[in-house]
Amino acid sequence: MTQRTTAPVAGDAVVPPKGPELIEVTLVKTHNHAGKPCKVDDKIQVTARQKAFLEGAGIIEKKGE
Repeated sequence: MTQRTTAPVAGDAVVPPKGPELIEVTLVKTHNHAGKPCKVDDKIQVTARQKAFLEGAGIIEKKGE
């Protein structure tokens, strides 16, 4: 009789793929994020690229201002 070497073993953990790092930002204008309306002072999680876009659009404050 042979043993299966591909079967999961108790204690093995499946590590989900790591996505981009998220940054919490606070809105200074209303904005739709992930299809949901957000109000001024709401905090949302965004990528660095999204943060740069939101800063350029005046939806969040730029650092140091």
